[in-house]
Amino acid sequence: MTAARFLVTMWLLGLGIGCNAESPAPGVSGPVVAKAAAEPDMCAEHGVLEALCTKCHPKLIPVFEAKGDWCAEHGFPESICPTCSPDAKGRPKLDVSAPDGAPPDGVLVNLADPGAAERAGLATAEAVARVLPDTIVAPVELSFDATRIAEVRGPRAGIVDELSVDLGSVVSKGTTLLTLSSPELTFERSKLAGARVLVSAHAAELRRQQHLLKEQLITRESVASARAAWLGAKAEADALEAGLDALGAAAGAFTVVAPIAGEIQTRDVVKGSAVTPEDRLFTIVDTGVVWAELAVDERELGRLAKGQPVEVRLDALPAQSFEGEITWISPSIDAHSRTATVRVPLKNPSGALRAGMYGSAKVTVSPSTSRVFVPSRAVQRAKSATLVFVPEGTMTYVGERVSLGMTVGDDVEITAGLVAGKRVVTDGAFFLKTETLKDSIGAGCCAGED
Repeated sequence: MTAARFLVTMWLLGLGIGCNAESPAPGVSGPVVAKAAAEPDMCAEHGVLEALCTKCHPKLIPVFEAKGDWCAEHGFPESICPTCSPDAKGRPKLDVSAPDGAPPDGVLVNLADPGAAERAGLATAEAVARVLPDTIVAPVELSFDATRIAEVRGPRAGIVDELSVDLGSVVSKGTTLLTLSSPELTFERSKLAGARVLVSAHAAELRRQQHLLKEQLITRESVASARAAWLGAKAEADALEAGLDALGAAAGAFTVVAPIAGEIQTRDVVKGSAVTPEDRLFTIVDTGVVWAELAVDERELGRLAKGQPVEVRLDALPAQSFEGEITWISPSIDAHSRTATVRVPLKNPSGALRAGMYGSAKVTVSPSTSRVFVPSRAVQRAKSATLVFVPEGTMTYVGERVSLGMTVGDDVEITAGLVAGKRVVTDGAFFLKTETLKDSIGAGCCAGED
């Protein structure tokens, strides 16, 4: 099925019509089954394009009459009437298109008489100039800065001997949080002691080998082997010692320290708790900066950019305002709320801002100049072109190529191709678009202008 035929078929389906189709009986669900035809896209009974057969689809008759493409004698569109236009072979002629295959700027659609637009259900609206406000207001919720949160876990299994902090404690990086006693440490210390003994033994053997080399009683290879054994034992002992030093381990116990500065937000252990390396012990949050997360309507996102100033007011602190700048705009839209998250870091030196607070945010955008808007349904896409249709008198409509900007509510901005004050077709714009495409309904009613 060609793209043009697909467009025609979809348009007809919108009218609830299907050529040579049998509908299921009332109350019975199931697909519509098409009768056989000589050609897949032709009406075998009447010899015209299936999608345009007015014998099978009498609902189409007023449409073609409104366009002035109607043969009342034979009951077919004049352009494809098998008797009056046999050369058409039941198919529309081709229309003139621009080099890119889309309707050219200024393409014309002509109706048969002044009343045809009303019969076809065409309606128009005026392109209006609007000055948008220079601010966007959105609801906001505070959350912790995820880059300033640390979950603390122990590097070894053990028993909590001492707790040095509690909920709400403010700690610096390196502050001792708790002390753990661990049987693993006793084992590792015994391993370290054994490793040190082995180092001493290999060192003594190396010295003996070096002495024998001086007496020319052994080869240099023997000395090299002894040196390698000593170096290997020393490396293992050094690694065990460094690991225990990193733990702050002493005599079977070690300390857990704060990895960042901040406030203890959660404590998940008590004295005497048995813990493993998988258990969370504390959560530390640096509350010096929090995130204000705005829920911005998707239709406003085109006006936002990183670096724009934002003023935040919170329900819990109505007398204060907090200022920041946009640092991140989510690339995804929430499927339910149709909003995107916009992040604004806020400084919080006093700690007054808390995660979970609600409020509103005002984003300052660039001051707007006058912009032209039309109803979104007036805009039609025809291949690579975006068109609106402007009435000229009561029988002619001009397809003007336009460029689009932001969407605000049910309206869309026209950035080029249309000025404020012109009227554009809203209801029925899709019907006019089909007239500008190749193989469109009743082709031959359109003409292009240079």
